[in-house]
Amino acid sequence: MINDKNIQKAQEDLKQIIHDDQKLVVQLDVSTSDGEMIGSGFLYDNKGDIVTNSHVIENASKVAVKMADSTTYQGSVIGKSPDIDIALVRVDALAGKAPMRIAN
Repeated sequence: MINDKNIQKAQEDLKQIIHDDQKLVVQLDVSTSDGEMIGSGFLYDNKGDIVTNSHVIENASKVAVKMADSTTYQGSVIGKSPDIDIALVRVDALAGKAPMRIAN
């Protein structure tokens, strides 16, 4: 049975999940021969891999990854698939950091 107490608990849990995961959403500042591109991504695993869109890192010569606290790291593109518009950027400095929780 759903009651006000269960709804309130679910809302608090959701707020906590959002608060925790927002810290793992990053801004990507990408330099290319054509100029600059800004995109977003999230920390996917404990190796320091960031998931983003392939079009964001297309022709990247430099990728800066800015965390929610404004700390910035250099990343390198380790894989991309233009067919499904997904890419991975590795930030060695983020290795060991807990990734975003993703449901199966």
